[in-house]
Amino acid sequence: MESYRNRSESKSFRDVSLTFSFFQEIVQIKPKINSLTKRLKAEENEYNRGGQQPSSSLGGTMKMVGLDDELKKMKNRVFWDLNYRLSIFPIVGMAGIGKTTLAKGVCYHPAVFDLFKLRLFLTVGPQYEIKQLLLHALHQLGLGIDEMSGKMEAELGVNLHRRLSGRRYLIVLDDIWNTQVWDELKRIFPDDRNGSRIIMTTRLLDVARCARTYTRVPFLNDDESWNLLRKTVFTSDQESSLCDSQLEKIGRKIAKSCEGLPLAIIEVGKILRETERKVESWKEISEREDPIVITIDDGTTISNTLSLSYKMLPQHLKSCFLYMGVFPKHCEIRTSKLIKLWVSEGFIEKASLSRKSLERIAEEYLDDLVSRNLVLVCKKSSRGRRITTYRIHFVFRNICISAARNEKLFHVIKKYADTFPQAFDRPRGLCFHSNSLLGFKQVHSNLLESDPTARSLLCFGPQHQHPLRVCLHFPSLRVLDAVTIRFYKFPHQVVELDGEIPPSISGLYNLEVLIIRRHHQSLKSSDAPSYLPMEIWKLRKLRHLQCMGYDLPDPSKEYGFDGFVTLENLSTLSGVSANSCNQRVLKRFPNLMKLVIQVEPPNDMIEISNLFHDIWLLKRLGHSNAS
Repeated sequence: MESYRNRSESKSFRDVSLTFSFFQEIVQIKPKINSLTKRLKAEENEYNRGGQQPSSSLGGTMKMVGLDDELKKMKNRVFWDLNYRLSIFPIVGMAGIGKTTLAKGVCYHPAVFDLFKLRLFLTVGPQYEIKQLLLHALHQLGLGIDEMSGKMEAELGVNLHRRLSGRRYLIVLDDIWNTQVWDELKRIFPDDRNGSRIIMTTRLLDVARCARTYTRVPFLNDDESWNLLRKTVFTSDQESSLCDSQLEKIGRKIAKSCEGLPLAIIEVGKILRETERKVESWKEISEREDPIVITIDDGTTISNTLSLSYKMLPQHLKSCFLYMGVFPKHCEIRTSKLIKLWVSEGFIEKASLSRKSLERIAEEYLDDLVSRNLVLVCKKSSRGRRITTYRIHFVFRNICISAARNEKLFHVIKKYADTFPQAFDRPRGLCFHSNSLLGFKQVHSNLLESDPTARSLLCFGPQHQHPLRVCLHFPSLRVLDAVTIRFYKFPHQVVELDGEIPPSISGLYNLEVLIIRRHHQSLKSSDAPSYLPMEIWKLRKLRHLQCMGYDLPDPSKEYGFDGFVTLENLSTLSGVSANSCNQRVLKRFPNLMKLVIQVEPPNDMIEISNLFHDIWLLKRLGHSNAS
């Protein structure tokens, strides 16, 4: 017992002695910390006034426009975080948004040279080799590549680990495309608990999630976009004085059309730099649909940067991404519509043992594209749980349209002067960005002369006072989106059959999605129901039917349909009235999952109340108020 007491007292005195020694060290180093802090603050102020400027991947000279807040946050986290463990700081964002610029702004800041004894900047890329990365790291530490290139990868790793050990270091891993490269490198970077830091940049959210927190680089606002464009065009204060108010007004419009992407702004700035500084010259550029035209294979810097995001996609996502280009510029794409189109186009692959629906798999594809910063989120549901609309940046829309044309996925027709695809091109889809083109006879002639194997026809544009004709001579059609084509009544040519493969709905036996809306003037002028043709029941592959302003005919009342006709593939029915959804009709959709009923109160409320005992199998029931 006495021996135990002596040992305990001895341990207590030793602990007190260590604690006292620890506080003595703190007292001794505190003045040094205060002195260093003052010096770093002075250097930082000098830096912010325009002193040392590191180079950037965006446009040659460093342009930290719009990144001030992010740079300040990154510096605070990297320089002053009290966590002495080796820490990872991912920077994530869309291609060309300034991730590398931000990383260099931290890495080459004056404070770094005092805080970190060693600094490395390594560009990884999608086709990386660990040995090459190690060689570049050792070269930055002063070793010759020639003398080290003959060594094995393992030996290089040991050499780098030894040189980093015991020293506080800052390493930037730029442009990482998967987590595998980090898994291979992290064993080489020692954690001596001395405050070493690693910054990584990536386009992929899954890579950024390897750390607890990450920095997402935002798009520039309108003022920041103009400031960056102005600095790119006018390289000196003297030149900047030549920009009068009228030229600035047009320049701001051009900058805004770049949608906040620094890389696009700088590329447009290079064009303006070579253009006459006249209102007429700048105005011509401002009136273009896009400030810069980009194709997937034009060989420019911006094309190569953006195309890489597409080329690195897994095969099952490529068609889904390219399909985003069929929508007009600035179009907010509804999640439900996009998923229906993907499924009907046959883009969604289902594993043999998977129990997931095609729609659920499509949602996962969409989430993947968002995490890769290829698709942008526009709106979420009121509770923020579901994303309701998406869009893509104009630069990626350019890539999608050009790549889809090369892949013969679809052909976009924007204006009358646009050429139609030749028969040998055989695009699987045609897309009209202006539905008014369908009012021209020559357009119909071109359609008839084009290849009839198109599987989708999409029409966009504003409402029209007069009905437009739709050419339906495509027997392989699977998707028809005519929601912007306004009909006073369903076109007669669609329902008149003559025994051959006609330009009619019933002849489109592969159709899976049909979206159609009755003309608004017709809706106001008549209270009588307007029925879809009875031949709608022949479209056995229909998965989604959206027919705002129309009712479904009862096949049991029509001669020739006295058998039990069903649409077994139909999962979504939208826009019909409660009157047409009686028990005789509903039982013909055994796999219906979603029913959206158009309500015209108060008459339809009685009909709806009579329906509930018939639709208990539905997974979703929605309603839309016609008023």
